[in-house]
Amino acid sequence: QEIMKFSTIHIVGITSFPCLLLDGASGEFKPTSNMQTLAAAKQILTGLGIEITQVNGPSGTSCATIPLLAQSGITHGEPGHALLGTTPLHAHSIQPEIPALVYVSEVSHVGAGKAFCFGGGFYSRSNIQKALVATDPDRILNHKLVCQPLPPEVIDYYGTLITDEQPVHIGDTVIFSFRTQIFVTRAKVVLVEGIAANHPRITGIYDAHGNLYV
Repeated sequence: QEIMKFSTIHIVGITSFPCLLLDGASGEFKPTSNMQTLAAAKQILTGLGIEITQVNGPSGTSCATIPLLAQSGITHGEPGHALLGTTPLHAHSIQPEIPALVYVSEVSHVGAGKAFCFGGGFYSRSNIQKALVATDPDRILNHKLVCQPLPPEVIDYYGTLITDEQPVHIGDTVIFSFRTQIFVTRAKVVLVEGIAANHPRITGIYDAHGNLYV
């Protein structure tokens, strides 16, 4: 006869997602209904005699939103893109976190007033607006193209840029800075240090899952 062994499960925390979303009209993060759900869940569990010591409220966690999280009874957050200075809030205002990520691609083909670049991680909520496109590094900062938004159901193998009759060539470098999702890209992740001192040096090359290549 089999003897069933049971382990004791200790519940110490609850979470939901997203707990904050950027309000387009005000340009500020505001709580979602998930905040109320967390509060209700804590109350129910506490009423059952379960001590909840961690209430995790992810989405948009940054220096600007931590006070709001604290006021809502949130004890933990997930920094995510705040570490890279690329939360939606950073696109609207200057924040303590410094943008520290660029997405580099190249033009794959051109036609019908559009330029297409290799993609991956251009999910719709990124709200990409523009990209820098050129071959000559001395020109690229002055050559911006508008990005065509992708519908949510489209797999983003390519990014689409509106050329507006500006000269764009196959092989041109394309530089974005936006809230990408690295784990759904097929690109390598390159860490660079020394940029502020004008002595950039590659310190590691990784895949999208954090495995070291070089």
